[in-house]
Amino acid sequence: MEHTFHIMQKGYTVCPENWGMVNESALYYRFYFVYGGSAWVCKDDRIMSLKEGYLYIFPMMNPYSLWHDPKYPLDVLWFHVEMAMGAFPRLTWLSVSEESVMRHLLEGMRGIVERPGYGGELAQLFSVFLTVLNEEVPFREAESGRLKQVLRYMEAHIGESVRVQELADFSGMERSYFSRKFKEVFRMPPQQYLVAMKMSVAARRLLGGDSVRRAAEAVGYADEKAFSRAFKAYMEMPPGKYRKSHSGIPPVI
Repeated sequence: MEHTFHIMQKGYTVCPENWGMVNESALYYRFYFVYGGSAWVCKDDRIMSLKEGYLYIFPMMNPYSLWHDPKYPLDVLWFHVEMAMGAFPRLTWLSVSEESVMRHLLEGMRGIVERPGYGGELAQLFSVFLTVLNEEVPFREAESGRLKQVLRYMEAHIGESVRVQELADFSGMERSYFSRKFKEVFRMPPQQYLVAMKMSVAARRLLGGDSVRRAAEAVGYADEKAFSRAFKAYMEMPPGKYRKSHSGIPPVI
């Protein structure tokens, strides 16, 4: 089974004392496999501890808060991954036994996750990991055929100013029905999704070495200041800082 994904960031980390996030609403999924420590997640006003030996998948564009006890820091293998937005619509977790195939795959990825030159091998292992994960937690296939085509249209025109009416016309739906259907499936209006997609592509280009100006141009922003404002609203830091903080140094998750 083939999977479309992009690992934006990854690492094996014992988190620093000041680690944590409040009302996080990321443009990607967080995959955490917990080795130890005392940490908690607050989602929909429910607080839950992160358990050792469990895999957690945090949803995209769906706010949650995370924190830990600095005396017992979170010890975690983690990945920030772009995938289909509908795959994990809610916080997902499962126990991973020590002798399971999934555990062996996680240990294999832990061994190479921060070693330079192993990107291809890591991607192959992660693809197999997703196949095994799909057997345990079937991915949600939220997109209808027409909405899948709309997403491809968005991707193909990511550097242009695309309006909702244009997307509705492309889908063959009346505008109000299209907007309602799109929000029902993806949990956000089409214009917000398009901006999120632009920021996701821009983040990937920044991580790949592009300057802020080139990243802005790639996603259709002629005004670098307007791009920086939009990027900061989604990533909680300016694009220049994002680019520097993820260049050569393993990032704080």
